Amino acid sequence: MAAFPNASDLLLEAGVATVPGGTFGAPGHLCLSFVADTVTLEDGCRRIVAALDAQAALDAQA
Repeated sequence: MAAFPNASDLLLEAGVATVPGGTFGAPGHLCLSFVADTVTLEDGCRRIVAALDAQAALDAQA
């Protein structure tokens, strides 16, 4: 992954679908849709955090 993951990275690394923010006029951001039950949303958020933490650890080693 790059220094900050993009939508494709999160899909591959965390299994979470997001949309590039530029699609909605917010470049540099990710858009999320909250159309699932609470347990699924919490799991998705945990996976996003884990992917970001893993990338931060790799960046710290570089």
